[in-house]
Amino acid sequence: MFLKRFFYFIAICSLLNACGKTESSVSDADISNEMASTEEVNFSSLQTITDSSQKITLKVNGMFTVDEIDSSNKSLTLLSRNQLDDAVIRVEHLGKLQVPSEQYFKQLASMFKQQKTYNDVRLGNVVDERMSYRFTYKVDEEKIKESCLAIVDGEELYSVCVQSFNLPFDAMDKYLSDVRLN
Repeated sequence: MFLKRFFYFIAICSLLNACGKTESSVSDADISNEMASTEEVNFSSLQTITDSSQKITLKVNGMFTVDEIDSSNKSLTLLSRNQLDDAVIRVEHLGKLQVPSEQYFKQLASMFKQQKTYNDVRLGNVVDERMSYRFTYKVDEEKIKESCLAIVDGEELYSVCVQSFNLPFDAMDKYLSDVRLN
């Protein structure tokens, strides 16, 4: 971002010098507004990402690329990265539920409350066979954040998670705001 502003400033100065003007009618506010609108155009593109099973679709703002999935992980159906935001979206098909969905959601909540490896746990309410949850954990002294949705479709269970080292939870939750079953 700093480099963009720097190069933009250099370009403006060069243009003014080429015109032989010593003063500019362009204000700092005009430059800032132009740069902000340029950044929005470059980085706020709406994408539709669909998992390999064609069951889960996410509509997200960003520049996500879909990674190839290791065939040994049978449950993973999407792995998508946004390098600009340091975000990874992971979709997993966890198979058939072995218990009724209400019981599953209660067990999931209970598991998070009892675990000592997860911190900053926040559980959402069950709405339309979905439950949101978020947590942090450490790997090699690095704090990793995850914001997830557990989704039940009939007897099938899916997990959609966003993982990041740096993004705040609110930004991660935006990636999960438009998750659809096909």
